[in-house]
Amino acid sequence: LASAELVLGSAGIETTVDVDTAQVPASASRLLAAVVREAVTNILRHSDARTVSFAFDTGPCPTLVIVNDGTTGPRSGTAADQPSSGTGLGSLAARCAAAGARLVAGPVADGRFEVRVELAPSATGAP
Repeated sequence: LASAELVLGSAGIETTVDVDTAQVPASASRLLAAVVREAVTNILRHSDARTVSFAFDTGPCPTLVIVNDGTTGPRSGTAADQPSSGTGLGSLAARCAAAGARLVAGPVADGRFEVRVELAPSATGAP
């Protein structure tokens, strides 16, 4: 997350990080790191973002949400709906599913684009 914030800041993108990394399940850290890397790459390559936010909710279903304001046009479907070419959000969605997580990505209100990863409740170590 620190690297993501640095890279985005270097590109002139205001970045907010609301993630207590101590609350992120160790078993999910590699998967979430891959999601962050892909989201940042996509923001830099495919958006006109001026702001990006990262938030992690530790509720019953731990969730990482990455939102940027740089959607330039209508996009349809979610990452899970898109064919996987071995890279990008489609293959990342498959990787998340294999780990028991769910990745959804797509436009949301006000020209924003959201990447959301919902971890399995067992990722918290709860029975």
